Amino acid sequence: MNLSSLSEFALQVLELLPVRPLGVSVRELAIELRGDIRRRTQRSVHAALREIAGALNVKHLLTENRYDEFARKLPVWCYGVPAEAMPEIREFFKRRKVARAA
Repeated sequence: MNLSSLSEFALQVLELLPVRPLGVSVRELAIELRGDIRRRTQRSVHAALREIAGALNVKHLLTENRYDEFARKLPVWCYGVPAEAMPEIREFFKRRKVARAA
C-alpha cells in the first residue's frame, strides 16, 4: 500500500470510509466533505475513491447497494475499506498525526 501518495482530498475521503461490509454513498461523502451534492463534487469523490483503490491495490471499494435517503431510490452503490487494510490505514493516520504535531 502506498497511502502517502494520496491527495489531501483522497485522505479526507479515506478517513470517512467505514470497514466493509458497511458502506457510504458518494452523495453522503459529498455532503460530509463539501456540503453539497453537485455533479462536480460527486465526480471529485469518485476520483478520490479510484485513487484510494489504487493505493490499496484493490480493484474497487464497492461494498453493497442500499436505499439512499437523499435520492429516495434503490440501488445506490456504497463504498467501504477492506477489513484487512484497516491496520495499515490506522497506523498511517497515527504516524501522520504525530508528524504534523512535531
